[in-house]
Amino acid sequence: MNLFKTYILPYLKQYKWLVFATLFFGVLTILASALLTFTSGYLITRTSEKPWNILMVYVPIVGVRFFGILRPVAHYLERLTGHNTVLTILADMRVKLYEALEPQALFIRSRFQVGDIIGTLADDIEHLQDTYIRTIFPTVIALFLFLFSAITLSLFDVLFGLWIALCLAIILFVYPLVSLFMQKKRHMAIKEKRGELYRSYTDSLLGMTIGLLAEKQTYL
Repeated sequence: MNLFKTYILPYLKQYKWLVFATLFFGVLTILASALLTFTSGYLITRTSEKPWNILMVYVPIVGVRFFGILRPVAHYLERLTGHNTVLTILADMRVKLYEALEPQALFIRSRFQVGDIIGTLADDIEHLQDTYIRTIFPTVIALFLFLFSAITLSLFDVLFGLWIALCLAIILFVYPLVSLFMQKKRHMAIKEKRGELYRSYTDSLLGMTIGLLAEKQTYL
Protein backbone atom coordinates (compact mmCIF):
# COMPACT_ATOMS: atom_id res chain seq x y z
CA MET A 1 0.00 0.00 0.00
CA ASN A 2 2.87 2.37 0.78
CA LEU A 3 4.40 1.55 -2.59
CA PHE A 4 1.16 2.53 -4.32
CA LYS A 5 0.91 5.82 -2.41
CA THR A 6 4.56 6.69 -3.02
CA TYR A 7 5.31 5.62 -6.57
CA ILE A 8 1.96 5.35 -8.35
CA LEU A 9 -0.79 7.55 -6.90
CA PRO A 10 1.15 10.89 -6.98
CA TYR A 11 2.00 10.43 -10.66
CA LEU A 12 -1.55 9.46 -11.52
CA LYS A 13 -2.71 12.73 -9.95
CA GLN A 14 0.03 14.75 -11.63
CA TYR A 15 -0.73 13.41 -15.11
CA LYS A 16 -4.44 12.86 -14.60
CA TRP A 17 -5.42 14.19 -18.03
CA LEU A 18 -3.05 11.82 -19.84
CA VAL A 19 -4.33 8.96 -17.68
CA PHE A 20 -7.92 9.96 -18.40
CA ALA A 21 -7.21 10.04 -22.15
CA THR A 22 -5.65 6.57 -21.98
CA LEU A 23 -8.61 5.14 -20.08
CA PHE A 24 -11.08 6.88 -22.39
CA PHE A 25 -9.52 5.43 -25.54
CA GLY A 26 -9.24 2.01 -23.88
CA VAL A 27 -12.95 1.98 -23.02
CA LEU A 28 -13.77 3.30 -26.49
CA THR A 29 -11.81 0.43 -28.06
CA ILE A 30 -13.76 -2.19 -26.11
CA LEU A 31 -17.12 -0.52 -26.84
CA ALA A 32 -16.26 -0.21 -30.54
CA SER A 33 -15.40 -3.94 -30.65
CA ALA A 34 -18.67 -4.87 -28.91
CA LEU A 35 -20.76 -2.62 -31.16
CA LEU A 36 -18.98 -3.94 -34.25
CA THR A 37 -19.89 -7.48 -33.23
CA PHE A 38 -23.49 -6.48 -32.55
CA THR A 39 -24.01 -4.56 -35.81
CA SER A 40 -22.30 -7.29 -37.82
CA GLY A 41 -24.59 -9.94 -36.36
CA TYR A 42 -27.63 -7.75 -36.88
CA LEU A 43 -26.61 -7.08 -40.50
CA ILE A 44 -26.12 -10.77 -41.21
CA THR A 45 -29.51 -11.58 -39.68
CA ARG A 46 -31.36 -8.86 -41.58
CA THR A 47 -29.75 -9.67 -44.94
CA SER A 48 -30.57 -13.38 -44.49
CA GLU A 49 -34.24 -12.37 -44.37
CA LYS A 50 -33.93 -10.92 -47.92
CA PRO A 51 -35.08 -7.33 -47.35
CA TRP A 52 -37.06 -5.86 -50.23
CA ASN A 53 -34.84 -2.75 -50.33
CA ILE A 54 -31.12 -2.18 -49.66
CA LEU A 55 -32.06 0.89 -47.63
CA MET A 56 -33.51 -1.43 -44.98
CA VAL A 57 -29.96 -2.53 -44.06
CA TYR A 58 -28.12 0.66 -45.00
CA VAL A 59 -27.80 1.88 -41.40
CA PRO A 60 -26.20 -1.39 -40.17
CA ILE A 61 -23.82 -1.29 -43.16
CA VAL A 62 -22.71 2.21 -42.21
CA GLY A 63 -22.45 1.11 -38.57
CA VAL A 64 -20.17 -1.81 -39.47
CA ARG A 65 -17.93 0.52 -41.47
CA PHE A 66 -17.84 3.14 -38.73
CA PHE A 67 -17.11 0.76 -35.86
CA GLY A 68 -14.65 -1.19 -38.03
CA ILE A 69 -12.62 2.01 -38.50
CA LEU A 70 -13.16 3.29 -34.95
CA ARG A 71 -11.80 0.17 -33.25
CA PRO A 72 -8.21 0.23 -34.64
CA VAL A 73 -8.03 4.02 -34.44
CA ALA A 74 -9.11 4.03 -30.78
CA HIS A 75 -6.75 1.13 -30.02
CA TYR A 76 -3.83 3.00 -31.63
CA LEU A 77 -4.62 6.19 -29.70
CA GLU A 78 -4.95 4.20 -26.47
CA ARG A 79 -1.50 2.66 -27.00
CA LEU A 80 -0.01 6.00 -27.99
CA THR A 81 -1.35 7.94 -24.99
CA GLY A 82 -0.63 5.05 -22.62
CA HIS A 83 3.03 4.75 -23.58
CA ASN A 84 3.40 8.52 -23.61
CA THR A 85 2.01 8.70 -20.08
CA VAL A 86 4.17 5.87 -18.78
CA LEU A 87 7.40 7.12 -20.38
CA THR A 88 6.77 10.60 -18.97
CA ILE A 89 6.23 9.14 -15.49
CA LEU A 90 9.36 6.97 -15.74
CA ALA A 91 11.41 9.99 -16.85
CA ASP A 92 10.35 11.85 -13.70
CA MET A 93 11.14 8.80 -11.58
CA ARG A 94 14.65 8.53 -13.03
CA VAL A 95 15.29 12.23 -12.44
CA LYS A 96 14.24 11.90 -8.79
CA LEU A 97 16.37 8.78 -8.39
CA TYR A 98 19.45 10.52 -9.77
CA GLU A 99 18.79 13.57 -7.58
CA ALA A 100 18.62 11.26 -4.56
CA LEU A 101 21.85 9.45 -5.50
CA GLU A 102 23.91 12.46 -6.54
CA PRO A 103 24.54 13.94 -3.05
CA GLN A 104 25.75 10.51 -1.87
CA ALA A 105 28.01 9.81 -4.84
CA LEU A 106 31.19 9.83 -2.73
CA PHE A 107 29.82 7.40 -0.14
CA ILE A 108 27.60 5.24 -2.31
CA ARG A 109 30.25 2.58 -2.91
CA SER A 110 30.50 1.98 0.82
CA ARG A 111 26.74 1.58 1.23
CA PHE A 112 25.67 -0.18 -1.96
CA GLN A 113 27.17 -2.43 -4.55
CA VAL A 114 27.27 -1.17 -8.12
CA GLY A 115 25.28 -4.17 -9.28
CA ASP A 116 22.44 -3.30 -6.91
CA ILE A 117 22.30 0.25 -8.27
CA ILE A 118 22.28 -0.99 -11.87
CA GLY A 119 19.56 -3.46 -10.93
CA THR A 120 17.47 -0.64 -9.47
CA LEU A 121 17.92 1.53 -12.55
CA ALA A 122 17.40 -1.18 -15.15
CA ASP A 123 15.01 -3.53 -13.40
CA ASP A 124 12.78 -1.99 -10.73
CA ILE A 125 11.91 1.23 -12.56
CA GLU A 126 11.41 -0.58 -15.86
CA HIS A 127 9.00 -2.97 -14.18
CA LEU A 128 6.84 0.00 -13.21
CA GLN A 129 6.20 0.42 -16.94
CA ASP A 130 4.55 -2.99 -17.02
CA THR A 131 2.68 -2.09 -13.82
CA TYR A 132 1.04 0.88 -15.48
CA ILE A 133 0.46 -0.57 -18.97
CA ARG A 134 -0.45 -4.16 -18.07
CA THR A 135 -1.98 -3.78 -14.61
CA ILE A 136 -3.36 -0.36 -13.69
CA PHE A 137 -4.85 0.80 -17.00
CA PRO A 138 -6.40 -2.58 -17.97
CA THR A 139 -7.76 -3.03 -14.43
CA VAL A 140 -9.53 0.34 -14.41
CA ILE A 141 -10.95 -0.30 -17.89
CA ALA A 142 -12.09 -3.78 -16.84
CA LEU A 143 -13.81 -2.40 -13.72
CA PHE A 144 -15.70 0.14 -15.81
CA LEU A 145 -16.81 -2.50 -18.30
CA PHE A 146 -17.72 -4.83 -15.43
CA LEU A 147 -20.07 -2.25 -13.91
CA PHE A 148 -21.41 -1.18 -17.30
CA SER A 149 -22.20 -4.75 -18.37
CA ALA A 150 -23.79 -5.73 -15.06
CA ILE A 151 -25.99 -2.63 -14.88
CA THR A 152 -27.02 -2.79 -18.55
CA LEU A 153 -27.97 -6.48 -18.40
CA SER A 154 -29.82 -5.95 -15.12
CA LEU A 155 -32.12 -3.51 -16.87
CA PHE A 156 -33.43 -6.40 -19.01
CA ASP A 157 -33.18 -9.27 -16.52
CA VAL A 158 -32.01 -8.83 -12.94
CA LEU A 159 -31.14 -12.49 -12.33
CA PHE A 160 -29.23 -12.78 -15.59
CA GLY A 161 -27.38 -9.53 -14.81
CA LEU A 162 -26.39 -10.84 -11.37
CA TRP A 163 -25.22 -14.13 -12.86
CA ILE A 164 -23.06 -12.35 -15.43
CA ALA A 165 -21.73 -10.06 -12.69
CA LEU A 166 -20.75 -13.11 -10.62
CA CYS A 167 -18.99 -14.76 -13.56
CA LEU A 168 -17.15 -11.56 -14.47
CA ALA A 169 -16.18 -11.02 -10.82
CA ILE A 170 -14.51 -14.45 -10.75
CA ILE A 171 -12.54 -13.59 -13.89
CA LEU A 172 -11.71 -10.08 -12.72
CA PHE A 173 -10.84 -10.68 -9.06
CA VAL A 174 -10.39 -14.37 -8.22
CA TYR A 175 -8.15 -15.45 -11.11
CA PRO A 176 -5.65 -12.55 -10.73
CA LEU A 177 -5.38 -13.09 -6.96
CA VAL A 178 -4.74 -16.81 -7.40
CA SER A 179 -2.15 -16.09 -10.10
CA LEU A 180 -0.45 -13.50 -7.89
CA PHE A 181 -0.31 -15.92 -4.96
CA MET A 182 1.14 -18.71 -7.11
CA GLN A 183 3.71 -16.56 -8.93
CA LYS A 184 4.90 -14.36 -6.06
CA LYS A 185 7.67 -16.68 -4.84
CA ARG A 186 8.78 -17.34 -8.39
CA HIS A 187 9.07 -13.62 -9.17
CA MET A 188 11.03 -13.00 -5.97
CA ALA A 189 13.46 -15.80 -6.86
CA ILE A 190 13.90 -14.41 -10.39
CA LYS A 191 14.56 -10.92 -8.99
CA GLU A 192 17.16 -12.28 -6.57
CA LYS A 193 18.93 -14.23 -9.33
CA ARG A 194 18.90 -11.17 -11.59
CA GLY A 195 20.46 -9.09 -8.80
CA GLU A 196 23.22 -11.69 -8.40
CA LEU A 197 23.91 -11.52 -12.14
CA TYR A 198 24.15 -7.72 -12.02
CA ARG A 199 26.57 -7.89 -9.08
CA SER A 200 28.68 -10.57 -10.77
CA TYR A 201 28.78 -8.60 -14.01
CA THR A 202 29.83 -5.33 -12.37
CA ASP A 203 32.44 -7.03 -10.17
CA SER A 204 33.94 -8.76 -13.20
CA LEU A 205 33.92 -5.57 -15.26
CA LEU A 206 35.48 -3.44 -12.51
CA GLY A 207 38.02 -6.17 -11.69
CA MET A 208 39.04 -6.42 -15.34
CA THR A 209 39.45 -2.63 -15.51
CA ILE A 210 41.63 -2.57 -12.39
CA GLY A 211 43.72 -5.42 -13.79
CA LEU A 212 44.29 -3.62 -17.07
CA LEU A 213 45.31 -0.43 -15.26
CA ALA A 214 47.71 -2.37 -13.02
CA GLU A 215 49.24 -4.10 -16.05
CA LYS A 216 49.64 -0.76 -17.80
CA GLN A 217 51.43 0.74 -14.79
CA THR A 218 53.75 -2.29 -14.65
CA TYR A 219 54.83 -1.74 -18.25
CA LEU A 220 55.39 1.97 -17.58
